[in-house]
Amino acid sequence: MATGCVVLLSLLAGVVGFVTMVTGMNNVAQWDASNLYAASASSLISWSLTRALETVLIIVTGTQLFSMIAIQSGIEEVSRYSGGRV
Repeated sequence: MATGCVVLLSLLAGVVGFVTMVTGMNNVAQWDASNLYAASASSLISWSLTRALETVLIIVTGTQLFSMIAIQSGIEEVSRYSGGRV
């Protein structure tokens, strides 16, 4: 269900993180006030994407656990009335 969204968000976070690392190293190497502000702004964007990815993964894991429990309880209910076989 949510696998495509998780894959896209993780790829986006990875690419933004890599680009942030490359530009951040360049900005710190120049060691100018405006470059340091740009490096901190891009790192905050990368950090917020990583936090969003963590939040989505926690929500998806919870819904998958709920689905698994619901399916398992439904199978046990059916097997109780059908003589033990599903």
